[in-house]
Amino acid sequence: MEPGKTSAGKDDRPRVDDRDPADAIQEMVSHVLGLAETWVAWDGKPVAIDDREYTPHKAIRRVADHLIDHLAQLETHLADVSPFRMSGMPRQ
Repeated sequence: MEPGKTSAGKDDRPRVDDRDPADAIQEMVSHVLGLAETWVAWDGKPVAIDDREYTPHKAIRRVADHLIDHLAQLETHLADVSPFRMSGMPRQ
């Protein structure tokens, strides 16, 4: 699969704009927490998207993992060091 593409071929890379990174993070967290507020009425059935199934717990965990990855990238950028790259992983 091509980097940045979903299994359905959609481009899932985030748009790059001139927002302050702190604002972008706050927007993402607010959006996810807003969605989480609707899950009290969850019917117990996972939601299928592309070739994956999501539950509320899995969705929020994926966003948290994504946020941690980006915060680590930002930290390496601010520290002016090369980000850690596991062997076998493609360069970005």
